[in-house]
Amino acid sequence: MSDKTPYNPEAFWFSKLNDYRTCPKLYEAKHIHGIVPEEKGLDSEFGSALHYGIAECLSGRDGVEGFQMYWSTVDKRLRKFKFGPDALEKMGPIFIERFARLHAKHFKPFRIEERIYTKFDQHLVEGTPDFLGEYKGVPSIVDFKTSSAKYAKEKIECEEQLSAYGEMSARELGYTPEQRVYVVFVKDFNDPSIQILKSELTYVVRSSTLENMKATIEEIKARKQYPMNTLSCVRGSIVCPNFANCWRSNEQSVLDPNSTNSLRTGAKRRAG
Repeated sequence: MSDKTPYNPEAFWFSKLNDYRTCPKLYEAKHIHGIVPEEKGLDSEFGSALHYGIAECLSGRDGVEGFQMYWSTVDKRLRKFKFGPDALEKMGPIFIERFARLHAKHFKPFRIEERIYTKFDQHLVEGTPDFLGEYKGVPSIVDFKTSSAKYAKEKIECEEQLSAYGEMSARELGYTPEQRVYVVFVKDFNDPSIQILKSELTYVVRSSTLENMKATIEEIKARKQYPMNTLSCVRGSIVCPNFANCWRSNEQSVLDPNSTNSLRTGAKRRAG
């Protein structure tokens, strides 16, 4: 099962880089000041329960029992989107039974959810691949995903996480994946399904990913200010976990009549 040791705050990992790309202000609050905790919802907990069940299945144990054991510990009052706890609880065993029957025979594990530590130049990097091993006889790096809709086939071509994990595995474990694989558990009330996407993982792809990640890390380290990306404050029904910190502060500076930065103070000065 996945290593639960906290990540080194001086290191970088995929979701940390993704926070920065989503919004520098979110990155600052979460990874520099530590004022935004990891937010759990029913969908993310369902994904964790499914990962646990799949890992149990690939280890020769009862995957459905593993899923149900994990799911029994989840607070069903957590924030939900499309699917409630009853629907998710029903889908989990369907997914795992289908995976065990149709797909598990194609996987030969080398590592399952084990943390890898490395350096990209002087930058510390960590990551935990879902699965490292053979898929249909080909050395592979695999990510198990949950989604409310099928992925476009192009998604596997532009991913960064698996490519980085492939480079880390080649460096630190001496195991070089030759392909990237997404196993997508597509949630649906009536017909949950499993989608497989594959793409060749070459040295060129790994090197290109490495250079892109290094450039992002160096940009973060050189940054002195962390502006908001207001396009990410609210995306559909999803509200940024740092929303209150950003906009409460902004509201006070705009509306507080005692603030030297307020619009109201500025208006009084112009009127005088």
